[in-house]
Amino acid sequence: MPDLGLPAIRAKIDTGAKTSALHAFAIEPFGPAAASMVRFGIHPIPGRDDITRFCTAKIADRREVTSSNGEKEIRFVIQTRLVMGKRSWGEIETTLTNREGMAYRMLLGRQAIRGGMLVDPSGSFLQPKLSHQLYRDLPAQTQPIRHLRIALIATLPTRASNILLQEEAHRRGHALDILALDPLDVDYDNQNARVTFNGATLPTFDAIIARATGGPPGKAAAIVRLMQQQGSVALNGGDALDRLRSPYSIAAALHAYRLPTRTPAKTGDEPRCLVVQGVVVACIGVVSIKEKRFAGRVATALGLGLVTIDVARTHGEFEIANIDPNPSFSRFGSSHSIARDVITALETRIRTPARTGHGADPLD
Repeated sequence: MPDLGLPAIRAKIDTGAKTSALHAFAIEPFGPAAASMVRFGIHPIPGRDDITRFCTAKIADRREVTSSNGEKEIRFVIQTRLVMGKRSWGEIETTLTNREGMAYRMLLGRQAIRGGMLVDPSGSFLQPKLSHQLYRDLPAQTQPIRHLRIALIATLPTRASNILLQEEAHRRGHALDILALDPLDVDYDNQNARVTFNGATLPTFDAIIARATGGPPGKAAAIVRLMQQQGSVALNGGDALDRLRSPYSIAAALHAYRLPTRTPAKTGDEPRCLVVQGVVVACIGVVSIKEKRFAGRVATALGLGLVTIDVARTHGEFEIANIDPNPSFSRFGSSHSIARDVITALETRIRTPARTGHGADPLD
């Protein structure tokens, strides 16, 4: 497959499959919606995970595929050249899926079997065999650092905390778009629901930071939920945002974690903990280690990855005085550090660790 830099790959003819399938891992879409690309890794030789190649191709489609075991999966479809023996195909369609446990790293489906070809089910390796030794002469590769595309959905786009998050993301090489909640909407009219911004379909994002507490009830939650269904990771997911609208749902989630469900009257003197992914990263007031652990458990129980928890002390017990999923950073005196913690949390959840693909190792 010359366009992908794969000089030899063992394939199995599969007349029962319409579209071909190519082994891939660390599949990562990138680029603008009008010209979406995908990069992925491949172990071209079964049993040799130390031999890794990284490929890039244009996305031709996203398609639901039912595998041989009956499981359905949404796969990226690419088009690429194929050479077998003396024949060369200008382009074939192939889906990307993890075939790590399979003896064949590729299935050649019906669309790739062109006119003038004959399938002999009793034969094997009827074409001239290529050698995996070809990979020995390829230069070593390192998987590109994954730069994320992040959507920050905000009721107040110019809020200082939002700008800090954008600056920190850009400093690390990520793209962070601050999207005002008002122009965003969910279009359920089409067969496939979509999120729109001023009427245009919103592109796919790796991650979402939802900092929208205003607007029509449930709007922000519906937008975040649909983006999650499309593959985005959210610090505060749509279900978590919806849960905060109902005291009964909050109480049920807390009860499941054996946490107090009663909310005492606020005095304004309660210590405040800012929690990122279950860890308290900043506090206002004197907060003990036990109170930090309590705040972290509350955030985890509610499914909130970015939140402030006000902790009340009543007769020696901890209770929840207030929950804010859209916290301001400025009052904590460590705004830049908080922004770093938030972006780091997204990187930890999404970014694939860099790994080296050896092309010069001797092959058996």
